[in-house]
Amino acid sequence: MSFMKKFCIELKDDFFTIKNTKLFKLGLILISFIFPLLVEKFYYVDESFSIIRYVIFTLILLFLSFNLIFDIKKMWDFIYRKRYLIGISLFVVVVLGGFHGSSISIFNDIIEPGSNVSSSETIIGRTREIRSDEWDISSLMVLSQLTPLNELSPINKTMMGGIGSNVELFPKLPTKSLSVLLSPRCLGFLFLPEDNAFSFYWFFEYFLLFFASFEFLMLVTKKKKLLSLVGTIAIVFSAAVQWWEFTNILAYGMLAIVFFDKFLNSNSYLKKIIFSLLIGYCGVLYIMSLYPAWMVPFGYFFLGIVIWQLIDNKGKYKWKDFLLLVPIVLITIAGMLIPTILNASEVIELMSNTAYPGGRFSTGAEDLEKLFYYPASFVLPFVNSTNASETAQFLSLYPLTLIMGLYYFIKNRKKGKKDSLIPILMIVIVFLSIWNYVEIPDFLAKITLLYMSKPARTVTAVGFTSCILMIVIIANYSRKIEDKKTVIKDLLLALIGLIPVLYFVKKYCSFISIPLLLVIAVLYFIIFYLFIRNDIKAKKILCIIIVLVSLCSGVLVHPLSRTVNAVYDKPIAKEIQSIVKKDPDGLWVSEFIQTANYVHANGAKTLNSTNYYPNFSLWKKIDPKGKYEKRWNRYSTLSVNIIEDKTNIKLVAADHLALNLNSDDMCKINIDYLFTPSDDRDELSNDKVEIKEIYSKENMYIYKINCN
Repeated sequence: MSFMKKFCIELKDDFFTIKNTKLFKLGLILISFIFPLLVEKFYYVDESFSIIRYVIFTLILLFLSFNLIFDIKKMWDFIYRKRYLIGISLFVVVVLGGFHGSSISIFNDIIEPGSNVSSSETIIGRTREIRSDEWDISSLMVLSQLTPLNELSPINKTMMGGIGSNVELFPKLPTKSLSVLLSPRCLGFLFLPEDNAFSFYWFFEYFLLFFASFEFLMLVTKKKKLLSLVGTIAIVFSAAVQWWEFTNILAYGMLAIVFFDKFLNSNSYLKKIIFSLLIGYCGVLYIMSLYPAWMVPFGYFFLGIVIWQLIDNKGKYKWKDFLLLVPIVLITIAGMLIPTILNASEVIELMSNTAYPGGRFSTGAEDLEKLFYYPASFVLPFVNSTNASETAQFLSLYPLTLIMGLYYFIKNRKKGKKDSLIPILMIVIVFLSIWNYVEIPDFLAKITLLYMSKPARTVTAVGFTSCILMIVIIANYSRKIEDKKTVIKDLLLALIGLIPVLYFVKKYCSFISIPLLLVIAVLYFIIFYLFIRNDIKAKKILCIIIVLVSLCSGVLVHPLSRTVNAVYDKPIAKEIQSIVKKDPDGLWVSEFIQTANYVHANGAKTLNSTNYYPNFSLWKKIDPKGKYEKRWNRYSTLSVNIIEDKTNIKLVAADHLALNLNSDDMCKINIDYLFTPSDDRDELSNDKVEIKEIYSKENMYIYKINCN
């Protein structure tokens, strides 16, 4: 026995001796209480002491300490057996506390920053301006449903200037109707106060995704609990999920797979009926994500898993069982969707006839580099990047997963071992990857439905599938390293696999500095080598690294905050609410694009709240001959600028329209109130229109428009 090996064994024995002493255990508990105090004092130096933050950090450290204090095997076995009770209890605590991960408190800085709403400040982390689709659109649109003029009605009476927009389908907002069942995250608004309901709305699908991922991975890892947990963390806390928030597609897709497995393995027809209903309901919720750009490519992944389940469970089911499953699933989907589709038929027609997104058609051969962005994902919460969301990917190890998948597939064939999962996952990865490499004919794009998905979105499904393949290989396969030549070959393969990855990261991720690139290179060289080696020791180290990298990638993407008071408690918000109470039919417009939905969320009929489809009543007045229809016939954020020159319409981006409105034309549209950061709008008054300031504080102004 070598000296170093003997030393390590003795060190390990000494640690376990110390670990079992009362002094060691007491020390860990004391550190758990003291360290968060030091964090408050020396890290959050510019903030007042937060008891909530202190409690959160203390509980995290206590949990980590318990892994050393108690019998770790018994502790985790208890957690596994009580996982649903623990999960539900934690969810209840989070909802009762009114916690959420929205960046909505960014309005503390945007609007009247001197009137800070302390109850809505972030507790941990920071707001993300790049996530404007969340804090400036979806969250505010949800809150608009709670205003006095709407009160969770299926028809939003204030959106887009009060044209009477159906919000059961697109946008899908909380309502007091059966359509709320199509978005379970909205159920909290039916029985909880607004802060708690918003918390329910925010965290419901994250909790659901966690448990759906775990149960799904228990299937593909053959019930290996630890690897399933590692994979769950890699999915839920991935940069892709956290920056993009497509939790519904993954959660309901994986739940359907879990229920399908139970259907195949059940001998009771009553249970088969129940599982068929649940699969149908998951299908409804998957469809209601209403984002084909991800529904289609992820659909191929789930189709591949279904094929694997049929092969893997052969002999456990009868084909006549599907005469029960298919009709129930189709009837469930049709029965739940048809009423909502009929109610929102006008919206569907309008959306399908838009230039964007209705007219979008892709044939691929784009964004090849994004397949290799995953090494940069774990630093995104800590650096300033141009667009973190577009960079964010799953920890996929692409294309190394394909290489190792092929290795184990060939090895299985030689040994006569049957495992259809690896080749199916590889086929899905290759098929979807082609979309990035090669432009395909229009007819093939239509047949495969990929025309509805840009390659920039398909790469996310490729990364997810590669991540699952990585977990499957780690969980179900091992290698024995017998000589130094094999080690050298593995190191060489890791280096070769790393070269294209580093090339694309260096070329396209400009926010990655050279020192940071070197850190990434070393880290991923280790990850690649451990994945290739894949023996027992390598697996343990690799799992620890996967967990740490995943947590770095996702935990701090969203801030932890409480309440939505930053929307309602600003002085100007109170003023809007007061004016709306006196003049509920008044038409508002905002010159500050980031506040249009803010005005709307405070109950005002806002002309340029997010236009989910064209506001024909507006454009008939501005563009009666339809000269600029290709510009305004789209989903868009609508920025309005009041000018002295002639009214004109500009297309800023595919989803951003600018209306430069002549001050006189405000009367043509019947605008009553102007919300703006400009203090000189009264200078645009003339004999046709009077623009009178009625509110001013810090950087925000409200003007009353009187037409002569």
